[in-house]
Amino acid sequence: MGEGQGGVTDFWVYPLRWGETIADQDWFPLHFHRLLGSQFAADACVAGEAGRAAAFTAVLLWCEAFKQDPGGTLPDNDVALARLAGFGPDVAGWRAVRAEVLNGWSTCHVEGDDGARLQNRLGHRVVAEQAVYAWNRKNGRKMGRDAARLANVKWKIRQQMEKSKRPARLLADDMLITRVAEWLIASGLHVTSENVASGLASMGVGAVVSLVRGGEIEVQER
Repeated sequence: MGEGQGGVTDFWVYPLRWGETIADQDWFPLHFHRLLGSQFAADACVAGEAGRAAAFTAVLLWCEAFKQDPGGTLPDNDVALARLAGFGPDVAGWRAVRAEVLNGWSTCHVEGDDGARLQNRLGHRVVAEQAVYAWNRKNGRKMGRDAARLANVKWKIRQQMEKSKRPARLLADDMLITRVAEWLIASGLHVTSENVASGLASMGVGAVVSLVRGGEIEVQER
């Protein structure tokens, strides 16, 4: 990261929506060839000690941006920015270096689920690129965990259905079992025979139980 021209200019729609956070991610890729070859790095070196200090402050804000909502943005507020940049209550000191530190940042739209847009955030296109990468990585892991959990619950449901002598056609109905599994997970219920029966009932599958020859129980679905 580290590219970008000018100060806080331009106007664009941020790629992550309000509520899409990555604060639980503790790293992001640092493309050092890209950074070392950027105008940002060149300007910082030419500016001497002050430029290097501003560059370090910029890196601090990149990190802080990953903890914001949405991930990778910053508040467009000097009091908040001074705190995030390590200036504490020294807002005047922050404002003296703001333009240099916020190289590449610009006002951006942030969309909500309802389509509403907010304009009080700052975004950096390269930081945003890495934020989207982190968001996708986070969701990919979550999707993997969710898929594994769903598969385990479905397996347990089939076991309970077999014990309850449910018809083979129901055991083979993967869509039905998936819906029951999702219902149990959403309800926070364990996979017991009673809960599986309730889940099936919620999908419109009931049962009439009667005794048959030999004392065995036959389950007839309604």
